[in-house]
Amino acid sequence: MFRYNTSSLDTNVILRLLVEDNPAQVKKALNLLSDESHSFLVEDVAIMEAVHTLETYYKKSREEIVDLLESLFSAPNILYSSPEVFEKTYPLYLKYPMLSFNDCYLAVKSEAASAEPLWTFDKLLAKKLPSAKEII
Repeated sequence: MFRYNTSSLDTNVILRLLVEDNPAQVKKALNLLSDESHSFLVEDVAIMEAVHTLETYYKKSREEIVDLLESLFSAPNILYSSPEVFEKTYPLYLKYPMLSFNDCYLAVKSEAASAEPLWTFDKLLAKKLPSAKEII
């Protein structure tokens, strides 16, 4: 999965690539990514931060956010830290608009780690996702 030359990308680089709101920084980021012999890892927390910023600051819809992230990760040298988790998180995030991206991610992550249930005080989360259980 990882190439010999792998480094990581910060959330602000990811956001520049997704929203293209600072042409000078977008150009620099694209120049960095043009080295196809190099891989760039995006950690889960950077995705979480990006989703939060896209929702709150940029007012992007869930569909737009998923499309943006999927297009970013279609680049051959940009890698998810946990691709299988996000492949399962996106559909839940789209299906349940009352649940946050973080809630969907945590439920999928607990299932993937065989660490179920995900205990919560969130009644809606426990009602909607079978891997979550409400603490009563």
